[in-house]
Parts: sequence; C-alpha cells; structure tokens
Amino acid sequence: MARTVDPLLGARRRRQILEGAMACFKMHGFHQASMHQICASAGMSPGAVYRYFRSKDDIIAAIVEAWTNSQMTALEEAPGAGALTGRLNRFVSRWLERFTEHGQSLAADILAEAAHSPSIARSLARADAHRLKLLATAIRAAQALGEVDTSINANDAAQVLFSAIDGMSLRLVTGLDTDARAARRQFRELARRYLLAPAC
Repeated sequence: MARTVDPLLGARRRRQILEGAMACFKMHGFHQASMHQICASAGMSPGAVYRYFRSKDDIIAAIVEAWTNSQMTALEEAPGAGALTGRLNRFVSRWLERFTEHGQSLAADILAEAAHSPSIARSLARADAHRLKLLATAIRAAQALGEVDTSINANDAAQVLFSAIDGMSLRLVTGLDTDARAARRQFRELARRYLLAPAC
C-alpha cells in the first residue's frame, strides 16, 4: 500500500523549526546560536531541518515573513469590519506585541543583519512591499466610504504611517522608549489627525 503523505506536515515542521529557532535566538543570541543548537531547540535532526532551510539566514528570512503575515489580518479585513483607524490601531497593537513577545534583541538583530545578508534584506523588502500595498488598498477603500481625506495620496500615506510604526518599533527595540502603551496612543492620535477627512 502506498504511503499516505500528510499535506500539512511540511507546514507543521516549518513552524516547529521557526519556533525552536526563536527560542534558541532568545536564549543564546542571534550570532551565537548555531544550527546545531537550533536543531536541538526544535527537537529535530539536522537532516530534517536542512530539508526545509538551507541556512540560519533562510530561517531568519522565514521568521520575518511569518511575523509580517501574522499581523496583517487587521488590514486585510473588509471595510465593513470597522473604521480604518480602528483597524490600524489593532494592527499596531499586535505589531508592537510581536516585537516584545520574542525579545527586543532578536528584532534588533534581524534589522541589523539585513545590512549584511541579501536573503534577509530580500525578505524584509518583500514583507514591506506587501504591507504597503495592503495599507494603500485599505486607505483607498476608506476614502471611497468617506472616512479618510480623499486629497491624501494612498501610497504616500501608507509610506508615512509605516515609517511612524517602524520608528516607534525601533525606539522600543533600542530602549529609547519603554512604554508600548504610550506608543500605541501616540500612533492612534497621529493616524487620526493625518487620515480623517476635515470637518465641513
């Protein structure tokens, strides 16, 4: 009898490796963690891990993609799910929680490593293009509903808002700011003032 292949096995194995890698990075540091330690943390043999990822850089690139995709659901919601500013606030809350959930040092290491690793840089660029496109689309939909100023260029607005999000994230990562709640409040006020259509 032919062996039945679980179509979800690959996804589960990849998730197991990424979770093990994040735990390993948090314990040993990004540069100090070896592939052997990552394998041990994931509870898998080196051969099994290398079947899914060729290197530590590939694992980091996959972590970046997974982090971004997991936070985009608030922006992907239909306009009827709530005002854009509310969905943006939910997104920012989840984004900042993700930064602190896995340790600020890992996020800082990933951003710094992108300057030296083409694969990580490409992964960050793909994730950035994806989130900018989603936000610009959401802004246009909100403009059509009259909840966002129609004089604003949606692509420019997406760039501005994500620049603010990234700046706040970096300040938290580097310890220049320590109050994530205040960062969320500040972004909420910025988005409201920037996006809302002026009162007639």
